[in-house]
Amino acid sequence: SITQVIVETFQAQRIDQYGLHTVRLVGAIEAICHVRNIPLVKHIPQDRYPFKTEAKMWLQDQKRPYLIHELDALAHLPRWEFDNGIKF
Repeated sequence: SITQVIVETFQAQRIDQYGLHTVRLVGAIEAICHVRNIPLVKHIPQDRYPFKTEAKMWLQDQKRPYLIHELDALAHLPRWEFDNGIKF
């Protein structure tokens, strides 16, 4: 079962079609978490930067190509673990 969800927040002066899709997706995730009473953590993009090395090592262990967005998204996990005193 899902115990926690982490989303990346962002700010935009202007928004294109892809940004609008992202806003809708994050809004849907927030709504689902609210309805199902799942704790939601919001990180800013800079939160993940110091943890990209760990995320990259995890992805390289998968022995398959990965997308840069996978790396960026996964880097929020070791950040959350660090913030919560969990050894990664």
